[in-house]
Amino acid sequence: MDISLPDESGMQLTRRIREALPDTRVLIISMHSKIDYIVEAFQSGATGYVVKESAAGRLIQGLRAVTAGEYFLDSSISHEVVERLMRSPVREARVSDSDYGRLTSREQEIMRMLAEGLSKAEIAERLCISIKTVENHRSNIMKKLDLHSAMDLVRYAAKLGLIDVDLWKE
Repeated sequence: MDISLPDESGMQLTRRIREALPDTRVLIISMHSKIDYIVEAFQSGATGYVVKESAAGRLIQGLRAVTAGEYFLDSSISHEVVERLMRSPVREARVSDSDYGRLTSREQEIMRMLAEGLSKAEIAERLCISIKTVENHRSNIMKKLDLHSAMDLVRYAAKLGLIDVDLWKE
């Protein structure tokens, strides 16, 4: 089964692998040590991340960890990730809403992305689904939550604490 495309990113490929074979563990070996890349890798379904410049021993540790069902983060970058997490504000839903709880996990994921301003095409690409599927999910979300516009959706997500409106001020 050919699951890659010539111009497909490692993150897109990781998503496709995890969708097709959910029990598969993925260790990313990358030249990037920026936290944004690392976060995206794990959000895409990776279970480990190693920087190419690391010693071979780190790669072996990573392979052993993900094979054993654990997550692995190269120690050469783990302190940076922890520092960033320590600086990040804790974001929890401020309002409990039974209507939101009726959304499927995929609908909740798409709702957050829509509220953050991602286009349907961007969401489709990130989740490896069609734009039409995103549109169908959006329609279901709007019906279930009795929302009538994109602004209603953003307000609702902000009220729940799902998005950080302070980030828009930067």
